[in-house]
Amino acid sequence: MLKNFFKLIFILISLILLVNLPVRAEEPRQESYLKAKVVEILEEGEREVSPGIKHSYQKLKLQLLDYQSESQFIQLEYGGSFNLVPSQKVKKNETVVLSQEKTLQGEIKYFLVDKYRLGNIAFLFFLFFLAVVLVGGLQGITSMAGMLLSLLVILKFIVPRILAGANPLLISILASIFILVTTLYLAHGINQKTHLAVLSTSLCLILTGILAALFVQMALLTGLGSEEAYSLTLGQTGTINFKGLLLGGIIIGALGSLDDVTTGQTASIFELHQVNPKISFEELFKRGLNIGKEHVAAMVNTLVLAYAGASLALFLLFYLGAQNKPFWMIFNSEVIAEEIIRAIAGSLGLVLAVPITTFLTVSFLKKK
Repeated sequence: MLKNFFKLIFILISLILLVNLPVRAEEPRQESYLKAKVVEILEEGEREVSPGIKHSYQKLKLQLLDYQSESQFIQLEYGGSFNLVPSQKVKKNETVVLSQEKTLQGEIKYFLVDKYRLGNIAFLFFLFFLAVVLVGGLQGITSMAGMLLSLLVILKFIVPRILAGANPLLISILASIFILVTTLYLAHGINQKTHLAVLSTSLCLILTGILAALFVQMALLTGLGSEEAYSLTLGQTGTINFKGLLLGGIIIGALGSLDDVTTGQTASIFELHQVNPKISFEELFKRGLNIGKEHVAAMVNTLVLAYAGASLALFLLFYLGAQNKPFWMIFNSEVIAEEIIRAIAGSLGLVLAVPITTFLTVSFLKKK
C-alpha cells in the first residue's frame, strides 16, 4: 500500500512537471563576450577624478582568445572611471572576460568586465566529485546525480514557470517534492526507510509552506526587500508574484535541511527497533524524539548561520547605517525582516519534522 502510494505521487508530480506551460520569450541579447589573455601591463597607477579623490587604473595589452581572432592584440584601460581594489587588478598571463560593442560608426570597442574563473571552478568541482565518490562509493555517485538533477529542475522548470506567471509557491512546492523524491531514492535506494523519509519530508514541506505564507502575511512583507527582487520590477517581469517568490525561496532553502533530518531520524529509529524489536510504541517514540532533539539543535543553528552568512555584507551595511538610525528601524526594514522570517519558517519546519517523522516511522514499525 505504501509503495503504491509513492508510485502514484511520483507519477503525478512527473506529469505536472512535464506540462508544457507557456514561457515568456526572452529578448535576444545584443552583448557579445569573449576571453582574452593579459600579455603585458603597460601602465599602472592612480588618477585624480575629483579634488581629493583618486581612482586606480591599469593600461593593458591583451590577446583575444576567440577562435576567429586568436592573433589579434588590443590595448585598453581598466579602471580609472571607477576605483580598482587590489583584488580586482589583473596580472600578466591571466585570462579575463571582455565585452564587445559596436558603435554606430562601425567601430568595435572592448571593455574588461571580469576575470575568467570557470577553469578553476571546474577543477574544484572535480576535486569535490572525487572526494564524494571515494568516501561515498556508489551512493556518492547517485548523490551527485541527485544534486545535478536538483539544479536542472530549478533552471529548467522553476525559473521558466515563474517568469511565465505561474504561482511561485505552488511551483516551488511541486518541484521540491519532485526533487526530494528522486534525490532520496537515488541516494538511499528504494526501501521502507526511504519511503517514510519521503512521506515525512513532503508533509513537512507543505506545512513549512503554509507557515511561511502565514508569517509573511503577519510580517506585512511584499517580497521586494532584496535588491535582486526590486531589480526584477524594472524589467519585463510584471507577471511575477514577488510575495510568492519569497515563499518559494523559503521552501527550496528548507528542503536540503528537511530531508537530512527526516532520513537521519528514520534510520535512527529503524536501528533502535532492530536492536530491540519488542520495544513498546511509547518507549521507541520517546527514544526517537531524544535523538531528534540533538539533530534539530544542530540543524537549526546551521540554518540560521547559513542565512546570516549569505547576508553578511548586508548586515555590515545596516550596522554602518545604524549610526544614523535607531536599531529598531534597522530590524523593521523589509530586507532584515525577510531574513528573520526565512530563518523562523525554515527552522520551525525542521523542529516539526522530528515529531512528524518519529510518529510515522514508529507507527509503521509497530504496526508491522
